[in-house]
Amino acid sequence: MVIALSLMAFILLILISLTAFISVENRHSVAVRTTLKARQNAQLSLILAVGELQKYAGEDQRATARADISSANSANPFWTGIWNSNNASQSPAWLVSGNESLSPSDPNYQKPSLALPDPTPPYDTIWLIDHSVNDPADRVKVPTVDIQDSNGNSTGKIAYWVGDEGIKAKFNIDSEYNTPTSSQSGSPTTLTYQFGINEMDTQFSSLNIEEDPRTGRAISLSDISLLANDTTIAQIYRHDLTAYNQGLLTDVLHGGLKKDLTFAFENNSIYQIAFGANANDPKRFLIDNLKDPDGNFTGPNWDILRDYYNLYKDVSNNRIEIRRPAPDLYSPIRSEYTPYNQGYVAWNDNDIYHRNNPLNPVISRLQLDFALRTVSDSDDKFEVFLDVRPSVGLYNPYNNKRSSRGEGRSSDLNDG
Repeated sequence: MVIALSLMAFILLILISLTAFISVENRHSVAVRTTLKARQNAQLSLILAVGELQKYAGEDQRATARADISSANSANPFWTGIWNSNNASQSPAWLVSGNESLSPSDPNYQKPSLALPDPTPPYDTIWLIDHSVNDPADRVKVPTVDIQDSNGNSTGKIAYWVGDEGIKAKFNIDSEYNTPTSSQSGSPTTLTYQFGINEMDTQFSSLNIEEDPRTGRAISLSDISLLANDTTIAQIYRHDLTAYNQGLLTDVLHGGLKKDLTFAFENNSIYQIAFGANANDPKRFLIDNLKDPDGNFTGPNWDILRDYYNLYKDVSNNRIEIRRPAPDLYSPIRSEYTPYNQGYVAWNDNDIYHRNNPLNPVISRLQLDFALRTVSDSDDKFEVFLDVRPSVGLYNPYNNKRSSRGEGRSSDLNDG
């Protein structure tokens, strides 16, 4: 009897253990299926988002911006819009879920002016940016889209929002201050080797992120919290700073890539071919309908830009010579040659029009001292003289020293 009861208890224990095991496995299987479905829904959202991005922003003649560029009171200021630069009257496309099967002109198209309800069951909207921002006004809310099976039953929801990293400031630029170069010494404004994040607002003013050698090694926005030793700074600037910003030099108006002028500036032969002028006498930069009041062709010339680009070549021992505008007298009129158009326009010397980039000190102080004195002759007559002593103070506004081969100025006073 005792053995039978023991066997019954053991069998009951096995049954309970099997039931519990099957229940746990069943719940685990449901959780796995649910997780897999969620991942597949997320993957579908990503595919749709990338497809919409390629559809509307794939061409060169496109411009992107946030919704708050045109209205500071937009209900969804962080939605990304795509504008067609070839058609200013065309409505922009907004890259959020729910718009993928609609035209921007459709009355049911989701626009940032639409005030969406907060997410509540059955969750027709959802926060895609929520706890990663510090200010509730910086959250991003979008509509959800039902996924239906072949019988029309809902099997889940998807949602996506395409954020524009291109309009954000990239904070992890390695400052050229950490590795000085001759280009920095020659012309510091030719390269953005200092990007000004320390002047962004008072929160950055006491930091030294620009010159921190770790900045260039940051790979995500969260790394800025480590650089600043502030856990909230990444949340505050979620929509303003990025570590991923990249750009292409595309021609948004005409399409294609912009031309790199630096190669022509470095090479005299290429410069002559590209701009239709001899490198030593570059007078031609004709623009349609750009004339001075006398009807003469006028406008800027490429040589000023080329000369500015090549300033770094003249730096020696952190010193560069003073450069006056050259030539002293020259007309803004240029000759017309191919590839611009046919014909010939002469020039004269009635106007000062330089073709280089001058580097001069700035007059910081100008003072004239006057004194009267008399000189007597043998007849007890006196001559009165006015002595003038000029005093000029010069200041160097550049980041390297100036040198001069001998500059001077003279002036004659006409006693009339």
